[in-house]
Amino acid sequence: MFNDAKKMVTCTTEALRLLQGDASCLMKREAEFTFGSPHFLYTYYKEPGRLRETADFVASEFPAFSRLSNGCGTGCDYVTLAEYALETGDWQTAELNAFKAIYKAKTMGQTGIALCAGLTLMRLYICQGKIDEALEHLRQLRADVTRENSAVYNTTLELAEGYVYGCLTLPDSIPEWLRTGDMSSARFMYQGMAFNYIVHGKAVLLSEDYIRLEMLTETFPQYFGVFRNQLGFLHNQILGAAAKYRLYGMEKGCAALREALGMAREDYLILPFAEYAPAIIGMTRHIAQGGGDDYLKVVFGVCEQQRPRRPDARRRRLRQLCLRRHR
Repeated sequence: MFNDAKKMVTCTTEALRLLQGDASCLMKREAEFTFGSPHFLYTYYKEPGRLRETADFVASEFPAFSRLSNGCGTGCDYVTLAEYALETGDWQTAELNAFKAIYKAKTMGQTGIALCAGLTLMRLYICQGKIDEALEHLRQLRADVTRENSAVYNTTLELAEGYVYGCLTLPDSIPEWLRTGDMSSARFMYQGMAFNYIVHGKAVLLSEDYIRLEMLTETFPQYFGVFRNQLGFLHNQILGAAAKYRLYGMEKGCAALREALGMAREDYLILPFAEYAPAIIGMTRHIAQGGGDDYLKVVFGVCEQQRPRRPDARRRRLRQLCLRRHR
């Protein structure tokens, strides 16, 4: 029943009935509740236009699993609400619920939930220009995960690191296997969730190998399609638009980006576009000049805020910060 939120909850409800209030001997607190993904809601958002419905259902119904597993999944309600708020541009709610998720997860040693909440905070801080805070949180996460020494969580951490460094336009800091696309040595529970291909796409975009990127965006949907990961499809479409813009010009790129905006509009997804602002700002400005609804204006405004004024100086500063955090 994995990836079908309603069927999973049906199974949990029946298990609770059969256990008559007792905890299971099979499903234990130490199990990887997030299945190795650094973005919890990503795993269950598989129908366009139903992001809010999915988030509300997961947040209200999934915590029941922790009752039969003695705490496994504790904090999943708040991390789901945090991720939904982040993707849709509600920064204050995202930060509040991310911290709630971390504190609640730590009461039961739920490293997977803490990792998802940590990525939420790092993405938020990068969007807000709080780079020091983002890197400090990454340092703390790295220390916590290193102590646990779990193959799955080590991989999850590297996915989060790769995503963060991709947003910071620091491709050399992205883990090598995610830069090269060699997924063979990674430790996943469900490789079909394919979050790794989002990070790999970011790395290829930053390498400016646009021909390769265009070809990858034609093949990535087969991975996102295994579990119908809608955020994967959206990131892929934005990456494809950036490649087409560089290879074929403004009109081809804008046509692909308009398709991405159409995919995101009903669920009011904002942050995925902002995180690619350096690559798509010219296209968003061109589209916005032609008119549009309030959603388009918000996307353009957030992208404009993310556009670095002095990219070379910013990149040097970020490298210095990263080196400082690694010492």
